[in-house]
Amino acid sequence: MQNLLIYNKGYNGTGKSKAIKAVFFRLIAEHSEQIEIKRLLHGSLNLSDNEDLGVIFSYRGILVGLESEGDPNGKYMQLSLKEFQKELCTIIICACRTKGDTINALKKLWLPEGDFVPVACPHFVLSLKYVQNACPDEIYRRLSESYADEVIHLIDMWIDGVCQYDAKAHKEEMRNIKQECSSMYKPSICNNGRKRENS
Repeated sequence: MQNLLIYNKGYNGTGKSKAIKAVFFRLIAEHSEQIEIKRLLHGSLNLSDNEDLGVIFSYRGILVGLESEGDPNGKYMQLSLKEFQKELCTIIICACRTKGDTINALKKLWLPEGDFVPVACPHFVLSLKYVQNACPDEIYRRLSESYADEVIHLIDMWIDGVCQYDAKAHKEEMRNIKQECSSMYKPSICNNGRKRENS
């Protein structure tokens, strides 16, 4: 099996870290019998904590490294990547910015220079930026779960040897959730990111 690097690339404050953490906690909630925590590098295994999470765990017998910190000059990103390689993780899941130290660090792992096949899963970021300050918690939860489900589905296909990622289908799902948001709240509220207000 080839190594896989799944990265959530986006601008500051668009929900990258929350999306990455959602993947881990979705796995814990729905596939606990297939998860074994190997090392907690930093953060907490408590879903309600807001701090970044770095963890190495096995899923379906495959070693996975997950790092939610994606900001330049952060404390954990570079250290976690080194630990993931040291522990021979087959799959890495992480956040990063669109340019700068974090994306450059990931590019060093990409084929042909490195050993990982890179797959970008950024659609959650684009959707979250649209609704994060304007729409109800239910919409936010659904976006998080949808992103997590897509990443977990990709991991399962990779492990099973069926390597495909339908970015178009997932983007359409995100668009449908945004449309639902707009129907529940005034479009001007959602578009401008001002304080919530029922229609």
